[in-house]
Amino acid sequence: GAVLPASAVAAGKVGGPSGSLTARGPARQSKPVGPSGALTARERKSPSELIAEGRQGAHGDVGPKIVSFLNLSHFSHHTDSVVPVDEPLFKPMPPVIDFVDFEGLQTFDAALSLRNQDSVARRVKVLPPDSSFFEVLPGRGRKASSSGDKVAPGMEVSYIIRFKPDATVDNYSYDLQVVTERERFTVPVRATG
Repeated sequence: GAVLPASAVAAGKVGGPSGSLTARGPARQSKPVGPSGALTARERKSPSELIAEGRQGAHGDVGPKIVSFLNLSHFSHHTDSVVPVDEPLFKPMPPVIDFVDFEGLQTFDAALSLRNQDSVARRVKVLPPDSSFFEVLPGRGRKASSSGDKVAPGMEVSYIIRFKPDATVDNYSYDLQVVTERERFTVPVRATG
């Protein structure tokens, strides 16, 4: 993976060796309406602009990004979807995986959940990383599947993202590839030592 510049370092949660690191999301604060009752600039933004702001990660990443579309009719008889085309069928939680303050030559794990946002069962698969520093494992109670998992509406499938840093590099950057019946999207993985 590519190396992040030192200026991209951000404070975060720390986990021990082989400990589970939970990626943290942005702090959300509600802003009261001013005494005159006028809306602030933030309150005048469209819902999609507010969602994009809420997805921002510790390193400035905006979360999942659709990189290509697939023909849904090749994979399913259900060609209609309730999920807008500009959003992935599966919502990743967390939207950005952050490993912070790691030490080289140790192993760190983080959980990734993918929730089906559609009204019908859909398939999803996380492609194996082409980086020797990251590995995707089935989540708790699951076996490895090469064909992808079919997930009921509203349900989620979980994965463990294993990070095995080298002793000589302090910052890592990688985009996990996730494939659904409709699109291929990325989930950013960032590590800062």
